[in-house]
Amino acid sequence: MIDLPEKKESALTLSEKDEAMIEEAEMRKWTKLNVHAIGEDVTEIKVDDKVYLTIGAIQDAERILIGDDMKLMVNEGSIAIVW
Repeated sequence: MIDLPEKKESALTLSEKDEAMIEEAEMRKWTKLNVHAIGEDVTEIKVDDKVYLTIGAIQDAERILIGDDMKLMVNEGSIAIVW
């Protein structure tokens, strides 16, 4: 499970199309995402590792709300780089 960076709130009201374009541009900056938790079968990744996911892996990931924080659920194989 991967932590998502905090989303900056806009003072402007944007259309869904514009929101999606901005989110995609922001995703390209997500080069070192924090590992929040791992499953029992995960062997190569540890909690608090910094990882890189491709844009496709981020877009395909299941999004889970834990408390007030959004997390990404990804397979270990979706992680391209462990920093």
